[in-house]
Amino acid sequence: MKYFIFTFFIVTKLIAQEYSIDSMVNKNLSNEYKLLKKEVHFDTDRHLSLGKSFYDKKDFINAEKIFLAILEKGDKTKYEYITAEKHLGDIYKLTKKYNKALIHYNNIKDKIKKDDLVYILNSLGYTYVKIYDSEKALEVLSLAKQINEESGNIFDKGGTLGLIAWVYSFDENEKEQSLKYHKETLEAFIKIGEPRGILTSSANLASTYTIYGKYDKALEYLSKALIIAIDLKDVHSQGMIILNFSEVYFNLHKYEEGLQKVNEAFILFEKINSKHGIGLANYFYGILYLKINNYQKAENHLKESLKNCIEDSNLEYIKKNYYYLYELNLNRNDSSKALDHYKNYIVIKDSINKIKHGKVNQQLKLNLG
Repeated sequence: MKYFIFTFFIVTKLIAQEYSIDSMVNKNLSNEYKLLKKEVHFDTDRHLSLGKSFYDKKDFINAEKIFLAILEKGDKTKYEYITAEKHLGDIYKLTKKYNKALIHYNNIKDKIKKDDLVYILNSLGYTYVKIYDSEKALEVLSLAKQINEESGNIFDKGGTLGLIAWVYSFDENEKEQSLKYHKETLEAFIKIGEPRGILTSSANLASTYTIYGKYDKALEYLSKALIIAIDLKDVHSQGMIILNFSEVYFNLHKYEEGLQKVNEAFILFEKINSKHGIGLANYFYGILYLKINNYQKAENHLKESLKNCIEDSNLEYIKKNYYYLYELNLNRNDSSKALDHYKNYIVIKDSINKIKHGKVNQQLKLNLG
């Protein structure tokens, strides 16, 4: 993409100014924290306010320290304590420390006001899914669904239904349930005209249709989702949707069209420096090049994707990368390398529901040679 020099200068200047302002804000927050720690009397309100500021700036290290200090000093029945627990749950969820997140969410689910309970239950449901505990996920999400029905809150209802659909999508025997809940999610967001909800549920419905081999339906909903993502100027979502197009084309054996879509997605992910997106794009490059017998490019992209996915703790795609590296070396008649990759594939496949992300991550780094 070409830019006019003047436009580039203005944009660069604005980014520099924004960075300078962010740096100043972070410095001021750090100075305020140092002063607060020196005070003899523990001011819960000020700690909570500062913790929220660090959280909003995505400085999760300092936010975590402050919220933990509130738990140590605060009254467990008070709003400030409960709010600190909630933010700690959110921090650990975002940083993929799912077992810690579960502890804090569970600590407050019986203390929180009913109006806020759905958020906690949905967060618990999401976190249980991330550690592959579908039974627990459905248990808390069913309770959230019941509260939504009583309150008539359609926005919360859409979020809960989407999570339930996600849980069912992991079970081959629950295809119809998964589709049912994805459709209900989309209907809920269409009813209130919530564009981001419509975007997400359309994309999820398309992915489900792809899994079940209904490719015309998948392309239909992907096209709808992409229009909304462009309207919202959501570059990451655009990239992910375009990658989903490439997955459909892969399944339809339209490999050149698939590669064209991966190129489009890769450019978008590079633009926003999304390691997660780049890792997935490399995976699709790899499997598409494999199918047109360009083994060297396939291997380069699959290995690059494997590194990205290990850093991102993306177990599903770690498993897939290993499988296609196995298939690639099998095609090359390199049985030794094929066997190594297949062993890694089996390890991940067999332990994906048992081993924590950190342990898998550490183990896989030993097998990248």
